[in-house]
Amino acid sequence: MSWQPQFYVKPFVLSIFFGILADAQAQVSNKATSGDKEERVVWADPDHPEIDYSVTYAAELYSAGASFDGWWGTIRETSGIGSKENAVAINFSAFMNPDDPNAALLMALCSDRGLSFAYFPRQLDADEELSSEQTESSNAKEGRDATPKDATEWLVERSSGANRTVFVTINGGSNISQTWQINKAGNGVFIEGENAMEVMRHLYDANSLTLSLEIGSLNISSAFGISGADPAIKRLVDNCP
Repeated sequence: MSWQPQFYVKPFVLSIFFGILADAQAQVSNKATSGDKEERVVWADPDHPEIDYSVTYAAELYSAGASFDGWWGTIRETSGIGSKENAVAINFSAFMNPDDPNAALLMALCSDRGLSFAYFPRQLDADEELSSEQTESSNAKEGRDATPKDATEWLVERSSGANRTVFVTINGGSNISQTWQINKAGNGVFIEGENAMEVMRHLYDANSLTLSLEIGSLNISSAFGISGADPAIKRLVDNCP
């Protein structure tokens, strides 16, 4: 089973598939060199020269219309009334190498349902590990197949019916234990509303975030660079209906 998340954010579509780089490659090569001088890709955030934006996933985000603030690629659509916007911000700091079995994505979403914050560790594609755990919900396993899932599906249908304890660590501080829902697709966990807002606001001035959980025999932990959360996440929170 390939790991291919697809996110649909009403009223616009963000499709992110691994290996689809034609648009981005047609606009600019991933990285160009001239003598000893390295030229940064056009979508790079100039305030964060330490980040390599030439990696495949950043190029895919750019191809899908994202702008970058630090580790966050954001696609947004502002309504014609006021300044409210639907937006998704995806953190790719733990997805620099798509072949890494421990790769993970972090997603902050503003939609008609309000704020959501989701964690997609690649290890959650391990069907053999999830099968015993997801028997807690008769619908959970039915929701897993080879078809990429979208954000609208897991927001509307909410979760598999199963919850998991997720340990949240910001800037290497104390672990904060929270209850997150497993999405119906079985490839991520998420929180919504005030719980999502609380975590997201703590990221504004943070440098790092570590999320950890246990599912079956899996001990999953992902460390994310958070640079750029202010303005990326702050703007998303402030402008969410």
